[in-house]
Amino acid sequence: MGGKPVCMQTQFKYDFISGSMGDESLDASDIDIILKIDDVLSEDDLIPTEEALFVRVKWREGTCLIPYYGFDRQGNPCINGFQMKQRQCEIDQSAVVFKQNLQVSVDKANVLLKPLFEPTPVANLVKAFPETLKSIELTMSSPQKRTHFRLLYEEIFDKQLKGHHWKSDKELFQLPILLMGSAFGYSLSKRYKQQLGAFIDFYSRHRHFVKGEFSTKYLQDIMDKISNYDCDIIFAIRLNFWPKDLQPFLKRFQKSKLADRVHQEVGPSKCMKYERWTLGKKVEATFLHLVPKWSAKTPLEDREYEFRYSFSAIEHLIAKSRSPSERLLGKIARNIYNKYLKDDKSEITSYFVKTSVLWMCETTELDNEPEVLATLWISHVCVLLKQGQCSHYFMDSVNILESLTKESFEKAVHILEGIKDLNDCINMNDSKPTVFDENLHQMAVFRDWIEQIKISDLLSAHKDWIQMTQQFGFGVIDQVSNPFASLGLLFGFAIIDGPDGSNNVSEWKRLFIDRNNSDQDDDFVRNWCEQHEKMSAEAGLLNSLMFSWMGLITVNDYLNRLSSSTTDEFLTITQNNNFGLFIRICDALGTCKLFSLRRDELFATAGNTVKELLENPHVSALMSSIAAQRTKEKENEEAMDKAIRDDYQEEEQQYLDDSILAAAIQESIERVQEEH
Repeated sequence: MGGKPVCMQTQFKYDFISGSMGDESLDASDIDIILKIDDVLSEDDLIPTEEALFVRVKWREGTCLIPYYGFDRQGNPCINGFQMKQRQCEIDQSAVVFKQNLQVSVDKANVLLKPLFEPTPVANLVKAFPETLKSIELTMSSPQKRTHFRLLYEEIFDKQLKGHHWKSDKELFQLPILLMGSAFGYSLSKRYKQQLGAFIDFYSRHRHFVKGEFSTKYLQDIMDKISNYDCDIIFAIRLNFWPKDLQPFLKRFQKSKLADRVHQEVGPSKCMKYERWTLGKKVEATFLHLVPKWSAKTPLEDREYEFRYSFSAIEHLIAKSRSPSERLLGKIARNIYNKYLKDDKSEITSYFVKTSVLWMCETTELDNEPEVLATLWISHVCVLLKQGQCSHYFMDSVNILESLTKESFEKAVHILEGIKDLNDCINMNDSKPTVFDENLHQMAVFRDWIEQIKISDLLSAHKDWIQMTQQFGFGVIDQVSNPFASLGLLFGFAIIDGPDGSNNVSEWKRLFIDRNNSDQDDDFVRNWCEQHEKMSAEAGLLNSLMFSWMGLITVNDYLNRLSSSTTDEFLTITQNNNFGLFIRICDALGTCKLFSLRRDELFATAGNTVKELLENPHVSALMSSIAAQRTKEKENEEAMDKAIRDDYQEEEQQYLDDSILAAAIQESIERVQEEH
């Protein structure tokens, strides 16, 4: 059971997301971003402490990637977790490219106080865009700005992110910055100019029926929701083994009712699946982590060297495997905690609530009735509180209630047993709206917009879209029957032009596509394009163009701030910026589909809205028109194929006839020669 697992879960080998957002819960309200810094390969590198959940990690020269270390009370060289966190947060303020509220403490594992991103009014970005373009036009020929942009690009991808294991495609982050290069002297390739120019021309022809204020408000609402999430950034060390102290948990879990749940996961090869991938096997094959945090119960001399076990990856797996009744139990427990126990109401922590749910899912047969589940959970936790004993789920020798007083237990029990209306807890919404809630609201707004547009406008745009995407060889099989395929482009570009309908998009095209349209591509851009041909796919280009527009203001301001710096000074400052950390966070966030509608779940929850939308006469008529159009196109294609086949058959017959005639002539010649 011990030692290194046969097949580790690649999902948690590097950076990953945990918390309710990582579990892709519809009522997600928190995001934990786990960023891996180094590995521990052997249990010999762990030094136990007086606290069971805490260890120190030996520092070994030549094998440890973390350069920060010191000596504990016994004289052992140990990794200094506090300095590890501190170094990640020591950022030259003149080099900051996005604002973070980072604070480092020995007794906290995380380094971020909310918000994850400072909420920025989208309208302000739109207003700043024309000024940015004017500023860029004045300095486009600056050799220094061109050099500084190239150094910035290389610092980010060749140094800060060197060796980073990308959760998404690396090119998805490189291409937006490459597109920004057109503003700083790096001409886009002819292929990109043609494709991006076609997208913008399409938008110019059909922008009249898209509401810019709808797009802007949608993006603003999503950004506001995200900025309100409870977010932690945690730098962690990965364990490539299961420590001996945690072997009892593995043995217990393998015998539990949860262990035999079967999951199909993509195997080592993307086209191969494990034959029988049970939750028990997945848990055993998943990485644990250590996070730098002082227990506050050991001597001060060792406080910077202590690490706590983190079970976020395991908790994530278990949460995603839960049955509907188990998910409902978790939501009800969270609702009761948020309303009656959270903050100043009691000293009970959310981790106690999470632990109680974990134990109940493993040991209790759960009902599907919400009231029964609520009563069952309250009864369960009241027993634990009265006893003052709740075993840690992964290390059951640890009592997670040990630090609380008898008065705290009695107060919490009194609150829970005094709840009169369970329906109030069952039906209450979470304390703050989620991105999913906002998607539902915007979907209803989208339906209202659909009802008032002209069918001729949507049909014209769709036909134009299909022709354009076919011209550049983009995949359009799924888009032919989807009348809304082009709306992502239209609404996205409308955000850049803003609610008042400015011409930011066409002005960008004038500067960077129509201008200096020489036959000579820039070598840097051309070589990159040749290596990443797949990035000319429609979705990749559109997303990258949007991100490049959003980031252009920040990058231009950054280069302007350092315009008086020499090359060496610019390099020194740029080495201390936080652009690489920002991209690394975005890469991790991409795995939890933060901006995604999660179409299946959304449709299931918003069934009536979707049904009404699809039954709308406008949409029905449009779909019929497209079907008729596609049928006609198919008939034309089949007719052309038949004509080609007929021509081929005629040519083939002619070839045969000519061959027969040639053979007859040759035979006659040979016969005459024989007679002579």
